[in-house]
Amino acid sequence: MSDSDLKTCPFCAEQIQQAAVICRFCNRDLAGTVATGYSATKYARPSAYSEQAVANDRNSNRSGRRWGWVIVIAGLSILAALNGQTLFAYVSGIVTGQVTIDTGKLTNNITKGIKDQTGVDVSVTCPTPFLGHVGDTRQCTYTSVMGPGFIDVRIQSTNADVTWQVN
Repeated sequence: MSDSDLKTCPFCAEQIQQAAVICRFCNRDLAGTVATGYSATKYARPSAYSEQAVANDRNSNRSGRRWGWVIVIAGLSILAALNGQTLFAYVSGIVTGQVTIDTGKLTNNITKGIKDQTGVDVSVTCPTPFLGHVGDTRQCTYTSVMGPGFIDVRIQSTNADVTWQVN
């Protein structure tokens, strides 16, 4: 093959055949450069400064993403603290829809409610931990001078609101 059979690729500057439509080195379409009058400088490789600028942009985006996660975790931590829970308990409750109810408060409220309504002293025992989903019904037990019994406790909301009924 003689030098007259070769031409220089306008994109990568490699020697290719005169009849080539696509450069075998850079895989660029050469047909458009001649037929439409596009110059090779339009598609030239970026300078070192441009490559550095692109690298800086990538790094700044990564930094921004990291701050985004920090803000999300901080927000969830604040919500968890406002609900009196740890971050893990709060997030796992959101994901599973599970509600955790403070057993001590629940037994005290039921004991006080029965005493207020009937005048009878009772001892209430609820499962620990008291877990469930909104709409679930769990049972607690009570003991009074009239004997033992069950209390149905229905979870009303994710804020640990419940209703109860003595059986």
